[in-house]
Amino acid sequence: MKKFFTSLILFLCLICTGFVSKVSAQAGQIGTGTGTSVYLPIRSYYGYSYSQQIYTAAELTTAIGTSNYITAIKFYSTTVAASQAVYKDWVVYMGNTTQNSFTSNTNWVPVSSMTQVFDGVLPNLTNGSWVTLQLSTPFLWNGTDNLVVAVNEKTPDYASSPGTAWGSYNAGANRGIIYYEDSTNPDPASPPSAKDRLADIPRIQLESHPLPACSTAPPTNITVSNLTTTSANVGWYLSSGATYVVRYRPVSGGAWTTINVTTPMVANQIITGLTEQTQYEVQVATVCGGTQGAFSSSVNFTTPALTYCTSGATSTYIDGYINQVSVNAQGAPSMYSNSGQSGYTDYSTDPTRVVTLVRGGTATVSVSKTWPGYQYGFLTGVWIDFNRNGVFEATERVLTSPSNTTTPVTATFTVPTTAGGAYAGNLTTKMRVVLNEYSPISACGTYYYGETEDYAVKLIDLAGCSTAPPSNIMVNNVTPSSANVTWTSTTGATYIVRYRVSPSGAWQQIAVNTPLISNQLLTGLLEQTAYDVQVATVCGGTTGAFSPTITFTTPALTYCTAGPTSNTATSGYINNVTVTPTNTPIMMSNSGSDNYKDYTADATRVVIFERGSKRVRPNFVLEISD
Repeated sequence: MKKFFTSLILFLCLICTGFVSKVSAQAGQIGTGTGTSVYLPIRSYYGYSYSQQIYTAAELTTAIGTSNYITAIKFYSTTVAASQAVYKDWVVYMGNTTQNSFTSNTNWVPVSSMTQVFDGVLPNLTNGSWVTLQLSTPFLWNGTDNLVVAVNEKTPDYASSPGTAWGSYNAGANRGIIYYEDSTNPDPASPPSAKDRLADIPRIQLESHPLPACSTAPPTNITVSNLTTTSANVGWYLSSGATYVVRYRPVSGGAWTTINVTTPMVANQIITGLTEQTQYEVQVATVCGGTQGAFSSSVNFTTPALTYCTSGATSTYIDGYINQVSVNAQGAPSMYSNSGQSGYTDYSTDPTRVVTLVRGGTATVSVSKTWPGYQYGFLTGVWIDFNRNGVFEATERVLTSPSNTTTPVTATFTVPTTAGGAYAGNLTTKMRVVLNEYSPISACGTYYYGETEDYAVKLIDLAGCSTAPPSNIMVNNVTPSSANVTWTSTTGATYIVRYRVSPSGAWQQIAVNTPLISNQLLTGLLEQTAYDVQVATVCGGTTGAFSPTITFTTPALTYCTAGPTSNTATSGYINNVTVTPTNTPIMMSNSGSDNYKDYTADATRVVIFERGSKRVRPNFVLEISD
């Protein structure tokens, strides 16, 4: 009898264990058969891909029931392509959607309506087996909508043809959509037009857990995901029938901002209006039966810096490059940037190259090209991210120049107002300049010949007129004989610029009588000389005090470089240069083999000319070696 009861107890325990296991975790499959596809969820034969696939509410109900958390997703690999290392980095999103299919190549489900549930390395694949992605953020299917699963494969390089084949089933027309290419990882927040829409989508298995009963205890597993510069998605585990209150603030302190999440079965809240590169704390409280419980402990997160797509030339051979970018904006300081060759240069951290634009004003951008040899035609494009969303949109292109050898190329544009979509904050946005030898030209991606340069852009509104000296006075584009003085204007003001040889020369004064002109070119300067400059404001006919002194120094005159690249000792070289001027001494210079020699600092080799004299007889002797 004792053995019987012992066996009975063990049997009941096994039943209970099985029942609890079934309640706490269950798995279900969507899709059957033996179909395969190399397109979804990823196209490993290409460097990067982004896909979405829609599973219906009926399929979800059959697989996992309703009111369940999805904690893992499995894909079936039928034939694994080598090497997995070139397609191992995945980001997976899930979302509830009323969308039934993809009606066009641009009919993507917005990533903002989804939750990032996995960001990591794909586990090792084997032929004919399921691979499990354990979700870092469990996803709550709402029990009524369809489910969209999005996958971004972001590892550079690609697998051998035709790529890994995945288990699939025919779900119906256009239930899957995918974009793929080799050079640039598509941005899920702004995906390009898709390459394919498909009926065959992946067979998947979902692991899920049921909801606990309602209580006023704080929710568990509070996470923050989908971080952008200005937003974050806060998620938590639901309890049945509960609603929630979310509050957040900067970790540095301040008042809490509270959001009431009043719709049952909603387990996340998107927080907007955040500040870039700022640490925040967030707490969540449960409302059960009308009673609000205590807030949870704080979960901290930090908003990232704004990022942009990459761009740049890949060839080490130089056909041509950008040698100057200038922006002259109505009412704002002008910017001049002189540069040498580089496939890509980021000037956005250089305070002397910040572009300042007045919202609602006009501005002119100019791009100069240079060539080390033959003048190849180049296309030129300039984009400014006016709305500061990290995307160079087609409407934000301010200069379009077809393939030509014209230099500089120039365009005038209108800066949008805040009401017209311009960023209203005080942080800088970005301007991108691209020079590309071959069409098409784009703000993103790599190309063979040319150059890309990035600049910080500050959007401002002009202050009202006053006689105070203007702000942001600077001197740029300094040459041996000229310099550009620039400043930020005020509405309706004109200006007086004065300058002198530093520290005590006589002041020379220039009146700038046109309102909203915020720069003045100084000419006739002496090279290698220090100058002082000051600016005063004229407002309503009254001239204010001059600004504090800005001092700058003109550079020495420079020349282009020249010289042979081979050894002249074996082919020939200059061994004597003689110059016979009128009324001044003859200069005679004897020399040996040298690819390039600078004698300008040698007092014995200075050539002296009398202005207006004639009959200068230079004589060159070239020695040629056998």
